[in-house]
Amino acid sequence: MPLSRADVVTDSAGNNLTLTEGMPVHVYESDTDWYGRDDYLLADGIATWRDNAHGRGPMWCVQLDERGVRHESEEPEFEFPAMTAGAMRERMYQTIERTIAEVPEPDRMSVKYRVSRWVDELRHIDSGERS
Repeated sequence: MPLSRADVVTDSAGNNLTLTEGMPVHVYESDTDWYGRDDYLLADGIATWRDNAHGRGPMWCVQLDERGVRHESEEPEFEFPAMTAGAMRERMYQTIERTIAEVPEPDRMSVKYRVSRWVDELRHIDSGERS
C-alpha cells in the first residue's frame, strides 16, 4: 500500500516521524457505514522503500500484516454509538440518496427516479402512513 514519497511524515498527533525500513506503521482513513456513522478503514504493517512502487516511481509503502485493510467496526472492542432503529433507517435512506445522486446523466435506465420513489415509499411505511 502506498504511504509517502517523503521520508518524514506527520502522525495523527501532529508529530513528525522519519520513516525507516521495517518501522511498524498503523494507517487509517475516514469512512462511514450505511448509517453515516464513522467507521474508519485501518491497516497495520511495516514501512518499506520501493524504487518503483506500483509503477508510480520511488516511495515508501506499507507491507500489510495478515489482517490487511479492515473497518474499525471489525475490531473486537469496537462499539458503535447507540442509535434508534428509525434514525438508522433515515441515515441509510440519506446514504442511498447521496449515492444515487452520483449516477451520471443522462440516466437512461431511470435508476435515480426509481430508487428515489422506493426510498419515499419506505419512508411512508416507516412513518406508519400507507399510500
